[in-house]
Amino acid sequence: MIKLVVFDWNGTILSDTIACVLADNKVLSKLGLGKLTVKKYQETFDVPVLKFFEANGLKPELFWKNIDLIYETFHSNYEEKAKNCRTRAGTRELLEWLQKNKIKAVILSNHTVENIEEHLKRLKINEFFQKVLANDSKKTALQNKKKWLQNFLRETHFKKSEVLVVGDGPEEIEIAKKLGAKSVALSQGAFSTKRLRKARPDFLVHNLKEVSRIIRGLNKR
Repeated sequence: MIKLVVFDWNGTILSDTIACVLADNKVLSKLGLGKLTVKKYQETFDVPVLKFFEANGLKPELFWKNIDLIYETFHSNYEEKAKNCRTRAGTRELLEWLQKNKIKAVILSNHTVENIEEHLKRLKINEFFQKVLANDSKKTALQNKKKWLQNFLRETHFKKSEVLVVGDGPEEIEIAKKLGAKSVALSQGAFSTKRLRKARPDFLVHNLKEVSRIIRGLNKR
């Protein structure tokens, strides 16, 4: 019985893939590297972001040498574009369905709590989420998502069989597997469908409204 849905933020709830590509291209330009298409971005994006920049020609030592430039350039450009981003298709429909069926929802993200909460208010969907599990600052090490979720589940007493993790990348799929929860991969975000399939999620969808059907099926078992 699914009682909690854990959503990734970027590329899952917020439709910001184009904003990310444009912001990363500003970074790559400053580093003397070539621009990315959306397709190339989806084929190479990774977490931690060091892997992403390495895949696009930046040596690790240059990443660390230019880390302040990278973060400042990305975030200043990203935030300017993200303020106009909407939610992914089917988001509100799914959130209203979850609320109606008394299924809790939280956000689990590598982004910052403050920024996400601002967007939730702007998009008028803050009422649907019990909590935002994310970074306190833009430079926090991106290694805590699983730990944050584990702590939250421990505090709230949700069982692993009651949890469904929804995200647009392999990271969320892996977190679900390690926790023993079910996973739903959402295509057309930061990762290509091929990479999502390779990560072997329990379910793959192209629109968030499909998640309600998955939950109905799981809750009948």
